[in-house]
Amino acid sequence: MLAAYAVGYGSPDVLEVRELPIPTPSEKEVLVKVNAAGVTRAGCMMRTGRPLFGRLMLGLFRPKHPVPGSTFAGEIAAVGPQVTEFKVGDRVAGNAAEKGGSQAQFLVTSADGVIVPLPEHISDSIGAVICDGGITGLNFIKVIAQVEVGQRVLINGASGSVGSSALQVAKSLGAHVTAVCGSNNVEYVKNLGADEVIDYRTQNVMNHSRKFDVFFDTVANYSLKRVRPILTESGIYVSPVISWPLLGSVLFSGMFGKQKAKFAATGLAEAKIQRKWMKDVISLINSKKFQFEVNHVYSLSQIREANQFIDSGHKRGNAIIDLTLPITH
Repeated sequence: MLAAYAVGYGSPDVLEVRELPIPTPSEKEVLVKVNAAGVTRAGCMMRTGRPLFGRLMLGLFRPKHPVPGSTFAGEIAAVGPQVTEFKVGDRVAGNAAEKGGSQAQFLVTSADGVIVPLPEHISDSIGAVICDGGITGLNFIKVIAQVEVGQRVLINGASGSVGSSALQVAKSLGAHVTAVCGSNNVEYVKNLGADEVIDYRTQNVMNHSRKFDVFFDTVANYSLKRVRPILTESGIYVSPVISWPLLGSVLFSGMFGKQKAKFAATGLAEAKIQRKWMKDVISLINSKKFQFEVNHVYSLSQIREANQFIDSGHKRGNAIIDLTLPITH
């Protein structure tokens, strides 16, 4: 099979396409023929090996799992002898975060891991990103921030994968949502349901006249200290992008008033919880309360270009590697 392969940590130049053996599923695993794989900011951060403490899990000097990517959609190609949940030909989507490897024509993952049946009416492109922005947005808005009806929520980076998902989840819970994005994405976030839009290129978020119960910073260019003036007395700052300053705020913010910072690694939640979140997102899609936009599609041979685009910080919606596209060397 052909697969993306990271020869070390660094820029997108560390990535290349290699011919690798098709993996064999063990007794409780399934082999998935991957049709689409997500390209995410989290994955690009892992490619760089930063923050450095992440290498304790990823590999000290080079990735111990060199085939990148975690989210995927495709079909079951083979099952281990003890697998009863799936059969060959089933359409599936999931997250192979533990070992990665989704940016390849085949991957092996646990049958009781983060993998669920993919309904026929949901495309592989959408299935491949449910586990990125979809469940991350749901986790941070519904579980971590515990957003309620009538609360005021600001989402910084509202046009990206996580931000656009968080916006829709917050609206489904009855919140008033202020979306922060660039001028070229204003209409996009309005169409997703934003009550108010701030164009960061022409407006200063900190000059907003109303205070927010939740400040969800998907791109981590703010901090709890900086946004305290526009948070309510018990408001919270949440971000999915880990850093030392954020960790410090999470640990100590509760000591200095009711305003707090919160963080959680969605991809490290228990598999059964992530499966439930995936099913919740699929239910929102079915009820037409949730829509995904996949407007950045690359072939496997464009793996470097895909990573360069994510690194630019201007992604709207979601980006994928389409493994069904022709691959050139």
